[in-house]
Amino acid sequence: MRLELKQLRSRMRTTSIYVTHDQVEAMTLGDRVVVMRDGVIQQTGRPNEIYGAPANIFVAGFIGSPAMNFIRALLIAEGDDLYATAPGIRLRAPDFLRNSPILKAGKGVSLGIRPEFISVQQPNSAAGGDNAGHVDIVDQMGAEIILQVRIGETVLAVSRVDPDSPIAVGDRVILTPNPQKLHFFDVDSGAAIVR
Repeated sequence: MRLELKQLRSRMRTTSIYVTHDQVEAMTLGDRVVVMRDGVIQQTGRPNEIYGAPANIFVAGFIGSPAMNFIRALLIAEGDDLYATAPGIRLRAPDFLRNSPILKAGKGVSLGIRPEFISVQQPNSAAGGDNAGHVDIVDQMGAEIILQVRIGETVLAVSRVDPDSPIAVGDRVILTPNPQKLHFFDVDSGAAIVR
């Protein structure tokens, strides 16, 4: 039905408003998307803008499948670097956070990372260390595998894993998020901390 709606809109060359609770429909049909929560507009923009730069934690969690992972983290300073840390997790924060007037070492943040921007490696040994966890669930999706990986109390979804990967439930893996794709949100307001 989505294809027919797109073709109809294209043929008619008219503005249309389509209301849906299905974020996939909104992202595939809309030139512009309005995300609402409890009748209040949270963000308006092109689908790729909303996906890539969500205005707040609600939008970030609503848009995308599988949903964005969220980690309650504490910022710590080491020399000139700032790290987002949680039990078993340590990620170097992007440079823009280091220079932020509102973010300082010792502040709590909500760290967001989409499952498709996390790479997974199997260590050669039972090595521990930062960002190492155990696979809880392996979902075969045909063209990809989606993993649920537990690091301490945090469970992260990881997608776009090669369907021929030998990873199995119980395996120890190391997760490496793309640092350019990390999102940071204010713990109290949920607002995005932008670049």
